[in-house]
Amino acid sequence: GLQDTAHNLLGSRTGAVVLLDIKTGATLVLASTPHYDPARLVAATKPERDAAATYWASLVDNPNAPLVLRATDGAFTPGSTFKTVTAAAAIDTGIASPTTIYEDNGSLTIDGRELVENNRPDDTIDQWSVADGYAYSLNLVFAQLGLDVGASTLNRYAQAFGFGGGIPYDLPIIQSQVANSAGFLDSPVALAETAFGQGQLLASPMQMALIAACIANDGKMMAPYLVETVTNQDGETLTSRDPSVWRTPISAATASTMQQLMIGAVDYGAVGGAAVPGYVVGGKTGTAETGTGEPHSWFIGFIGDPEPRYAVAVVLEHGGGEVGAAVSIGQGVLASAIASN
Repeated sequence: GLQDTAHNLLGSRTGAVVLLDIKTGATLVLASTPHYDPARLVAATKPERDAAATYWASLVDNPNAPLVLRATDGAFTPGSTFKTVTAAAAIDTGIASPTTIYEDNGSLTIDGRELVENNRPDDTIDQWSVADGYAYSLNLVFAQLGLDVGASTLNRYAQAFGFGGGIPYDLPIIQSQVANSAGFLDSPVALAETAFGQGQLLASPMQMALIAACIANDGKMMAPYLVETVTNQDGETLTSRDPSVWRTPISAATASTMQQLMIGAVDYGAVGGAAVPGYVVGGKTGTAETGTGEPHSWFIGFIGDPEPRYAVAVVLEHGGGEVGAAVSIGQGVLASAIASN
């Protein structure tokens, strides 16, 4: 039912939804669009083979690449959802706290490159806390935060969250990356842009769902899984999956602080559309420039009653201005998950 909900909410949009049980790592939704019907590729007779071949050719020739399972095989610039990693690195190391103040007056020049802020909710205010910067997705606050964190520390925490390595799973998952080259973050401009989610960053929806789940699960990132048990025709269990912690990239205290930042983004920040009456919801949006075409639209978040239980990641490929749509999809899936129990 949750899988159907995700596909119905995605509709004709190109994108993906991943929903995880934060306590176990169980995959509850793994939705990718466009998708295909594997039953149409099964053939036992010549007419069926001809039909299957025709269908296969249509899939291969489709420019929207329905054979790519975007939830696991899609590599997308994460945009401002990566600010979650930057903030966690700063807080976990003590470099900054939610109340640390940075100046954001609309522009910032780094090594001759001017960065422009488009997200300030009040142009008369120049001083913003890290918590406000996260809630309103202020790029210039996070550019400065990233410079304070430094290249090696930001890279180390990104790797701790799973970037640059393989994710253990029942299906192949494309490897997320911080940069194409080892020296990329040596540039202050590159470091600043990476800190607010641009640069050479690439992430799968599964990767970003795991980050949201880790924050919601007190800093413990559970190993994700799709298949819980395998039984034979007699009902005997051949294999079973016990939940296990895969990584612990941040302390429980840092995770608790990050939960409050994500909740603040929903309660008073730019992610109010993710709210579900009667439940605690935290979230973060992202608009990711790609260099070609419209930007990707992202939402990551969690829901609890009040203890967090489920985490979600939504990406709309080249969704442009549809950040609200990504939030709405994520909100719908989270609401359905919490209501089903």
